Amino acid sequence: MLEGLNNEFVIIGAGFLLFTMTAVFVLAPTAAQKIMNTRAKKVMERYSKQDEFKKLDVSSSLKKKQKDMIISKSIISMPSISKLREKLDKTGKEISLLQYLLGSIGALVASFLLFKFVLGIGPAITVLLSIFMGLMVPHMVTGRWVNQRMKKFMMILPDAIDLIIRGLRSGLPVTESVNVIRDEIEEPVRSVFADISQSVRIGVSFEDSLMKAAKKLQLNEFNFFVISVALQRETGGNLAEILENLSTTIRARAMMKLKIKAITSEARMSAYIVGALPFLVMLALSVLSPGYLAPLTDDVRGNIAAGCAATSFLIGMGTMIKMAKFQM
Repeated sequence: MLEGLNNEFVIIGAGFLLFTMTAVFVLAPTAAQKIMNTRAKKVMERYSKQDEFKKLDVSSSLKKKQKDMIISKSIISMPSISKLREKLDKTGKEISLLQYLLGSIGALVASFLLFKFVLGIGPAITVLLSIFMGLMVPHMVTGRWVNQRMKKFMMILPDAIDLIIRGLRSGLPVTESVNVIRDEIEEPVRSVFADISQSVRIGVSFEDSLMKAAKKLQLNEFNFFVISVALQRETGGNLAEILENLSTTIRARAMMKLKIKAITSEARMSAYIVGALPFLVMLALSVLSPGYLAPLTDDVRGNIAAGCAATSFLIGMGTMIKMAKFQM
């Protein structure tokens, strides 16, 4: 009996050590990423300089900026403390890295208590599931907050662009029209344009301020706005007319996304139901017949079968989610 308890303590200790090492890897930036971040920053600055921007025609500028956005997304997708900070900032909430780490530890401990003492799952599976929940729950919660904020930003952005159009047609320069947005439009658009206005006020060029905001948001609709303004300031043209067409386009894209969401609602609901069924069945069996699932955790053959089933489940769920997801 003592030997069994010692084995459980060893497994639990190894699991918590694995969680700590994973958290350090997620929160610690690597030297390679620092080099890539510096390189991406230089690429962004190169296209924001006026002298080099004049040498590019309209079509090449759009292609280069698109490549720049792809590079920026690939950099941001790497695990690092800078990526986590940016994600927490995009939630619009005052969340520190320490609070995020404490939330991860809290989710791990709560999951461990649930799986071990409530459901009676074996120590090895309990540790693995607890680590998974400790890493994924805060990530999913913050991701949901970011998505909600970006959706609200996308819905309000056309109104902000219309306000800029009215300012331009009344004779105000575009920088002054941005100042009006800071006072008239609600969050989260207000804070973004307030940061742009503040950057211009302390001496940063308007184009660099827009590029910095676009890099931070990583939102296609705002990228369209930034590119339109930057190209117009270099090549000339009626900015009010350009922004009016852009506002119409953004509203049309928003309507199309809502239509796509309605069309794919059945597939998404099927994925949710199919994904929840195995866990609901396991919960019901653990309550009604506690020893029924014991071979999956106590026997090597059961561990192999559980691993194969989990792999098949993840592949199937990934396929269903990919089929129900449409990117514009």
